[in-house]
Amino acid sequence: MGLSAEKATTNKGAADFLIKVMYRKNYTWQGEVHWLDADRKMRFRSYLELFMLLQEAMELSGSPSPEYHIRSWKRKNVNN
Repeated sequence: MGLSAEKATTNKGAADFLIKVMYRKNYTWQGEVHWLDADRKMRFRSYLELFMLLQEAMELSGSPSPEYHIRSWKRKNVNN
């Protein structure tokens, strides 16, 4: 079965990415992420920066809120 250039279904809030890791240096990744749906590319300098770019793209694409919670200095953490 061949791959089609068109998507068979569209998931609201879904986003497709192409991640190219160019270097592994200082125990992290450097490379480029291509947000396919928006046709935008951005270089990242660390795994953390890549994660933040992916999270921002998901928010911009209307993705539902994640089922996980990242601790923040803005939120009071009771159980560390």
